[in-house]
Amino acid sequence: MLPEPTVFVAFLAATIALILLPGPDTFYVAARSLHQGRIAGVIAALGISCGLVVHVTAAALGISSLIAYVPIALHVIRYIGAAYLLYLAWTTIFARNAAEPATLRPPPLDRWRIWRQAALTNLLNPKVIMFFLAFLPQFAQPSVGPVWLQMASLGVVFIVLGFAYSIAVALIAGSIGRSLQRHAGFRRAQRWITGTTLGGLALWLAVADRR
Repeated sequence: MLPEPTVFVAFLAATIALILLPGPDTFYVAARSLHQGRIAGVIAALGISCGLVVHVTAAALGISSLIAYVPIALHVIRYIGAAYLLYLAWTTIFARNAAEPATLRPPPLDRWRIWRQAALTNLLNPKVIMFFLAFLPQFAQPSVGPVWLQMASLGVVFIVLGFAYSIAVALIAGSIGRSLQRHAGFRRAQRWITGTTLGGLALWLAVADRR
């Protein structure tokens, strides 16, 4: 169930604008795709989408609104998410197999690990929580039908559009990474590119929007 057409069009416009605004999810997909190829990026996109399913479910059931009564919870989530991204950055740069391999092929994929990291990165992002807490309810119309059902429907639309965008990012970044594989020394730099990107996201997450 969706709101009236004019409200739905406004929701689509706002959603597309928010999705196109780079954030931790976009940078994580790009970093994984650049480092390990397009398949890794697609898996990361799936993990992020699964995280969004949890957010949509919580918002539709009214669970997210509980955070409004415990403001410190959002700060706790913020710092846990930042610490987790710092952990990912450290393990990416200083992994035991960080030595330059004999071939220039991407490192082997651990699909479950990539999916898990992407889902946790999304779940621990307070900006996503605030989006579903403050933004999504504005487009639900009680006169149209059950609010929870409208929020669930709008959430599905958001997930589909976000997943499509993440797939595009994965394909583009993966293609760039594969082209750069031909250059000697790039494999060595890939870990540092991915690690510093994750580390930068951690710092941005910890200090942004402190209000």
